[in-house]
Amino acid sequence: MFSWYEFIFFPNISKEVLFFVLLSLLRWSASEEVEETYDELYRRGVENYLDENWSECIVDLEAALAKHKRVLTAIADCRMQCANKEYDYLNRQNIEDLHFYEKMIRKTLCFMKCKRLNYEDVKFNKAPDGKSLRDIENLEPYLYIQNCYYKDNNPQKAASAVFTYLVRHPDNFVAKNNLKYYLTLPRVNPREVTNYETEEFYSLYLNAVNSYGGEDWDQVIAYMEEAIHSYFAADERCRVLCESSFDQGWLPDFTASVSNHFTYCLQCKQGCSEKLKTLDGVKGDELLGDFYNYLQMAYYKAKKDPEALRSVASYLLIYPTDEEMLHNKVLYSNRRDDAPIEPRPEIVYYLSRNAYEKKLLKFIHDEFNAEIAASRKLANSFDAVKDNEVLPAIGVNKTIKLDNNPFQKYISKNAETVP
Repeated sequence: MFSWYEFIFFPNISKEVLFFVLLSLLRWSASEEVEETYDELYRRGVENYLDENWSECIVDLEAALAKHKRVLTAIADCRMQCANKEYDYLNRQNIEDLHFYEKMIRKTLCFMKCKRLNYEDVKFNKAPDGKSLRDIENLEPYLYIQNCYYKDNNPQKAASAVFTYLVRHPDNFVAKNNLKYYLTLPRVNPREVTNYETEEFYSLYLNAVNSYGGEDWDQVIAYMEEAIHSYFAADERCRVLCESSFDQGWLPDFTASVSNHFTYCLQCKQGCSEKLKTLDGVKGDELLGDFYNYLQMAYYKAKKDPEALRSVASYLLIYPTDEEMLHNKVLYSNRRDDAPIEPRPEIVYYLSRNAYEKKLLKFIHDEFNAEIAASRKLANSFDAVKDNEVLPAIGVNKTIKLDNNPFQKYISKNAETVP
């Protein structure tokens, strides 16, 4: 979108371009009047909750959640598309690391074009309210909407909504007690209580496990291979969404600003694996291992020894001392005369990247905290060395700490265990 200062500095711009820009501005202005952002819908949904307008609360909060997911899908799709694109540099020689910055510039331009060309229906032009955004990302709408569902005579959806919230907040007293109550109601079927935020790979994983029980090895292989692909795709989506804006809370110089933002993103990306391991309220710390464990047995039963051995080697990258898997490795290897088979490439890359990121975060934490401590000791005053404040995202993490929910006081007082 052109802005008015561009016409001042480019007076020779054609009338056709001017007409197009003015028309775009008019269309943008018109859409601004009628289309609501997800944070606006969320705030209105909470207002309806407080006013006990249960049906309106449901409509607004459902719309807010749907629009937020649509925005995240658009952002993730465009970032991944632009990250995997090959770029031609303006200069063959990488002078002063300019290739890195040129790539960042080209990725930014690619991202802008992708949103404009592929997601015209998604509203990007207005930044969401920061507090509302954090609430939605923290699944707070489900805590409101569960009560609205119940008051609107739909306890089954109320149970699923509060269960969805509990997956992310397993210690929430109100949510736990409400779910217990919902499960006592005759109109609530516990088997139909679902997590509205479940990732696709989890359903595929369950299908594979069910097929395993029925000894349908080809189905186990098909479902689990798809589950692995879906898992790493979900992990990549989570990671690219970490590359968002960051309020540093201070005004560092260029290098410190880039380092600080990178550290913030890296911390977020490291949390993706833990986030994806939470399956319907149960912490699945062995999820990746389960993928390859089921696969090795299914491939073995299907008499596909090379694939079974490759799955065993992949599992042992995660749990190198597992005695049963070490036994299977020997068993499968004895049935083959050729060279040992390497682990699958996706898990090799995943674990190598994870290990490098952990080392880098530890280096940042140790070295910068040590330097800040040394500077404080030398100056005997924190204020005297504020210019040396680098990476405040490390340590206290005050810049990424979530604010308190503005309605938490109301919830604690009034959203008691239903009914």
